[in-house]
Amino acid sequence: MALPTTDIIEPYHLAKSHCGRKRKLEIDTELSQTVKHLFLECQWSPEEIEGRLRLERERHVISYQTIYRAIYRGHFDDTSLSHGARGVVRKLRHHGKTRHTKSHVEKRGKIPISHTIYERPTAANERLRIGDWEADTVAGKTGKACLVTLTDRHSRFLKIQKVAVKKSQLVIEAISERNSDS
Repeated sequence: MALPTTDIIEPYHLAKSHCGRKRKLEIDTELSQTVKHLFLECQWSPEEIEGRLRLERERHVISYQTIYRAIYRGHFDDTSLSHGARGVVRKLRHHGKTRHTKSHVEKRGKIPISHTIYERPTAANERLRIGDWEADTVAGKTGKACLVTLTDRHSRFLKIQKVAVKKSQLVIEAISERNSDS
């Protein structure tokens, strides 16, 4: 059986690209210009734009999600104006911060755990002996100082060290400094 040639595939995909529901902002240029004016020049949020359009126009209703999609798609980007690397997304109040999927896990700034809690010896787990220390950090504002805490599991004796910035090397130094105090 022979595979279809590009002479057949390309026209098919071209025809399919014109199928489907058309976007409201691409169909209605008046609505698109109104939204663009309110967003770029009046600096309204998509939620404010939706609310105003619902009050003023009953037949031209557009959701704020549609406006956000148009912004992220680059519908309002103007090549004559420089809006920076991310385009008009930076005009949003949250400045177009990076969006993530629900399953996204932040991997930056994590200190790798050498031993998991499940590998803890039974004597330490049952708090039977002195000298089993548990370390933790208490974070302040993002990117600012934090506290490194070392707690003896048996006596609950607590050692605290303030670290100027929550960086792995500084935290490791604080832990070793507190351990040498004993």
